Amino acid sequence: MERKIEEKKSKLFLKFLDLNLEVPFYYLQLYQCLITAVFLVMSSTKTVDGYARNVNIQLLNSLEQNVNLLVDSTDAVMETLSKTDVITSMETELMDSLLQETVKAYPTITQIYIMEPQGMQIYKTSGKLGDRADRDYFQKAIKGEANFSDVIISGSTNRPIIVIAKPLEKNGRIVGVIGASIDLDYLSVIATQSKNGETGRAYIVERNGQIIGHEDPTLVEGMVDVSDREAVSGAINMEHGQLEYDIDKVEYLAAISGIEKTGWGLIVEITTKEAFKAISAQRRVFLILLVINVLITTVVALRIAKRTVNPIERLTNKMDEAAKGNLTVGFHGNILTSKNEFGLMARSFNKMLEELKLVVDGMMTSAKNLETSASDLDSVVKDNKEAINQIVEGTASLAETATQDSQDVNMSYQAVGIVAEGADNVAGHILDLMVCYKTV
Repeated sequence: MERKIEEKKSKLFLKFLDLNLEVPFYYLQLYQCLITAVFLVMSSTKTVDGYARNVNIQLLNSLEQNVNLLVDSTDAVMETLSKTDVITSMETELMDSLLQETVKAYPTITQIYIMEPQGMQIYKTSGKLGDRADRDYFQKAIKGEANFSDVIISGSTNRPIIVIAKPLEKNGRIVGVIGASIDLDYLSVIATQSKNGETGRAYIVERNGQIIGHEDPTLVEGMVDVSDREAVSGAINMEHGQLEYDIDKVEYLAAISGIEKTGWGLIVEITTKEAFKAISAQRRVFLILLVINVLITTVVALRIAKRTVNPIERLTNKMDEAAKGNLTVGFHGNILTSKNEFGLMARSFNKMLEELKLVVDGMMTSAKNLETSASDLDSVVKDNKEAINQIVEGTASLAETATQDSQDVNMSYQAVGIVAEGADNVAGHILDLMVCYKTV
């Protein structure tokens, strides 16, 4: 009964040992996998995040270069024209050829016009002449300030335009103003070229936040005001950088910058969902790889645990057999040549069995010797028993003879008593005779 209880305890211990070896191996490998996965995810996330932001910045830089090129080239052309004698002469016949050629050479300029100090147009490359005295760009230019106007509706085409105006000086005094209408369609073309992805967009706003360049022409023609957007507000305040903000609950990643000379704002933005979709895709890939890795790790951990537990289980079983008296259950094979702990345990177990065999063999020899001695002692006892029996018989005979002699002696004693008693009686009679004699 006790042996069965011990065997159950041994099996429970092996199960416990198996579990306690498997779990640490498993969690160790799992921990390594998780650390590696987290590191890779963080590294890749940072890389993808940086890439998405860098793409936005590059597109913004490209847009800024194109807009600056447009502004600078237009400004340079108008500056050159404002210093040309045929223009400052205010002679329309002399300037017509030059100005018509200029419009043809620069597609960003749709019209050029000359205004006298009172604001009335005296020349125009196309369309009807009109009074522009109320225009803000004219009022600034006539005071000597070259400027780019806010977006306005053209009096000739009835479409949104931006005007660049410069004062015309002759002999140190302002004799008029030269102005040119910039085609906003060209700004929209530039903006569209900087679009990023399917949800991305690039657009240009003037200093008040109205759109002057966008892939959607209706926004430009409608002079839509988007100054309430965080990105637009930053851009027209000449901020440069990136930010994330939401429009109608849609998150956007935006790169912003401003054009100092015109006060325009430049915005390149894309939804964060699309910008960082590569991160989500990579996370899914890493999750799949992590699951696969965990499965592989689990299998490896179980195999390692089994390889660890199996020799211990074999040793336990052999110890149980040895406890039952089977001393021939030693280890054999490669495990005896192994240099690890299990090889050492196997060799120690075999050595223990050999020593037990020597002890058992010694005990068996002693038992045999003891059996021989007991047999010899039994023979001696038997021989002594016969002698004792003879002695007992002799003693009994002697006792019987002694008893008979005692009885004879007793009879003699009785006879002597009778004789003595008779003698006493005779002596008494003699005494009586002697008394009587004396009396006589």
